[in-house]
Amino acid sequence: MSLVLSSYKPATTPLTLQAASLLPSAPPFSASTSRSYATITIAGPLGAAPELKTSQNGRQYIRYIVGSKNSMTQEMTWFRVLSFTEAEKSQNYLLGLEKGTIMHVEGEPSITSLETPEGQKKYNFNVVQRRHTVLSRPRQRQFKDAEQDQSTEQGQSAEQPTEHDQSPKQEAH
Repeated sequence: MSLVLSSYKPATTPLTLQAASLLPSAPPFSASTSRSYATITIAGPLGAAPELKTSQNGRQYIRYIVGSKNSMTQEMTWFRVLSFTEAEKSQNYLLGLEKGTIMHVEGEPSITSLETPEGQKKYNFNVVQRRHTVLSRPRQRQFKDAEQDQSTEQGQSAEQPTEHDQSPKQEAH
């Protein structure tokens, strides 16, 4: 029995090389400049009202939690968002948002490590907010229904919903 080894060499004729050079080149994936940081975008409800906090070095920030549902499992994942805005108007606006407000948040992921009293390292994942948009505010139906019941019992006319209650607007900051 004999074994024959051969090497395969593809035919490269001047015609195939010339044809390859005539093919149009693909456009670049993006015309914008590359960024040196990662971004994350989250859309979902606030898990609690935003809170004003102070860091260990004395810097104030606002912390809030935004949830996002996995489209396949419908499980909610909660993200801790930190806003380091120093503008008082922006701080007051964020602090005035309620649990259930639907937000669209863009930011940079940040991982910090802490050491527990037991000496173990613990890692926290945060999103440092760059911009946010309020998509809708929660409706206070239970509260308004209770007010309506009280005013009806007292013989007063119930308060009609305002135009803002019927069609929430998008607010960007």
